[in-house]
Amino acid sequence: MIILNMTSFYAHYAGSGEFQPSNSAVVSAVIDEMKKILDQKVRDIEDQINF
Repeated sequence: MIILNMTSFYAHYAGSGEFQPSNSAVVSAVIDEMKKILDQKVRDIEDQINF
């Protein structure tokens, strides 16, 4: 499971604890990329909805 907010993210792995990167540039880049992917997925779904 990945927990994401506007300033950080955590990855929880079953049985192996938690991963939280401390490099703010990495965190920012990952969050930006996740936003792009989610925005594209939303657009794809909106295109499939017929009003």
